[in-house]
Amino acid sequence: MPFLSYSQGWQALYSEGQNLVEAKKYHEAARSLQKAFYEVGKEYGENHPNYRNTASLLAKAYYEARNFKNSTQFYKEVCRVMELEKLEETPEYAESLTMLGKSYEGYRQPKEAVRFYTKSLEVRQKIKAQKSEGYVTTARSLGVLYVRAKKAEQANTYYAEAYGLGKEVLGVKSPLFINIAEEYGDLHVYGHKYEKAIELYLESISGAKSAKIAPSVYLNIYKKVADTYLKNDAIENTVKYYDTFIDEIFKVEKIDKKLLLEEIDKIIAIYKKEGQLEAAQKLTRKKMEIQQELTGKKSSEYALLLIELGQDEASMQQYDKAEAHIKASVEIEKEIGEGKSANYANSLDALGRLYVKTKKLAPAEKLFKEAIALRKEHLGVENADYSESLDSLAYFYIRQEKFVEADTLIKEAKIIREKTFGKNTKEYGYSLGSLADLYIAQKKYKEAEPLLVEQGKLFSSYFGPVSEPNALNMKKVADLYFISDKKNEALKKYRQVLTLLENTLGKDSFEYKDVLAKIAEIKGN
Repeated sequence: MPFLSYSQGWQALYSEGQNLVEAKKYHEAARSLQKAFYEVGKEYGENHPNYRNTASLLAKAYYEARNFKNSTQFYKEVCRVMELEKLEETPEYAESLTMLGKSYEGYRQPKEAVRFYTKSLEVRQKIKAQKSEGYVTTARSLGVLYVRAKKAEQANTYYAEAYGLGKEVLGVKSPLFINIAEEYGDLHVYGHKYEKAIELYLESISGAKSAKIAPSVYLNIYKKVADTYLKNDAIENTVKYYDTFIDEIFKVEKIDKKLLLEEIDKIIAIYKKEGQLEAAQKLTRKKMEIQQELTGKKSSEYALLLIELGQDEASMQQYDKAEAHIKASVEIEKEIGEGKSANYANSLDALGRLYVKTKKLAPAEKLFKEAIALRKEHLGVENADYSESLDSLAYFYIRQEKFVEADTLIKEAKIIREKTFGKNTKEYGYSLGSLADLYIAQKKYKEAEPLLVEQGKLFSSYFGPVSEPNALNMKKVADLYFISDKKNEALKKYRQVLTLLENTLGKDSFEYKDVLAKIAEIKGN
């Protein structure tokens, strides 16, 4: 509103504060406007439009400076004066109520915020000003507060209004509408309405693209689309949108490639769980491209990814490709560390494991022994990798039924892990599992069972009840009951582990399908 008269003192201070607000120097603005507020009160009293205008700008300065206690105080004062002026049925009064609500929200008083947001909407409805940005903004703010309060029904009411009016009044290219569509999608996910959520997310993305907004602003919505398709068991679309999410990240300037690698790792884990091995392999190759840019090919990080790719290929029975990639890793580590490093030992161990799978037993044994020697020299015996090397060679001997040699290695690893890590650790649990496997191979089922039970307790405690290691342990116990002809106990255990495997490894995993087959076999007999 225009000023009704002119006074150099407060007017100069007001103008100074106004300029500082426009320059986003809110703390300095608040100091000038506080003086102006004092002066205008002396000159015009506390029920004058000039007083109200000054209080309003001061409230804005405090709000932008995140001093919500003071902004609340001054927005309340603005509303008081407007009520005295009989301005309760104006857009300006409604906006002051919205800002008072925002101040209370910032001041962490959500109940008061809801009260003033609601009052603001009532005023706008009364004066038929629903088709306005102010109404849309206030309805959205109420929706946000009800989401935080976990009141889904009320949240949906206000988000539905904000979405519908926002689309009509602001248009789909409006940044505010784009945000509302995304948040309304989040609310539908919360209510398990996945198809509607996806529709809203895609509308948000479409609006952002049409408005030529930078991909960095909306790329995470692609991930939400993929996450939602995953919840809805639509695997093909899950893969499509996770891949799109990664592609969009590459369009962002100055991207943190280390964080990108972490994101890709998370998605690869999902793909593997869902049995999407080709998609996982594709992303592993993309990781290798990124790593090559970061460190070059002659690096341990790149060599490790070659192992990862080789292991993915081996799981798909692409053994020739797997051997070529893991051998490449061996050569890189050999060159970097002159054949004497712990990383070189890791590559040798990985190649040995592959050779065991492909029944190239003579070179496998040689690689395992070389890895043990290197890890002992460079890491020492009190190291998890050294114990793992002992286990690798032990499993090799178990397959060859060289039980005495396997027993020696497994018990050595067990002693080392007990001494280094203690008995109440996952590391010690690995040794218990290895010893149980040895006993199972020798048909010593009674000796194996308590070891697996103890391992299960350790894994459940460390990894959590719903975890891959715990699921595999439970399956191994069930398998033990199955082969020792305890069919009732096996059936009970298989039924328990089935859901756990679904939630960890997925329905497409070998383990899940094997449990289904075992259950069918027991029932058939």
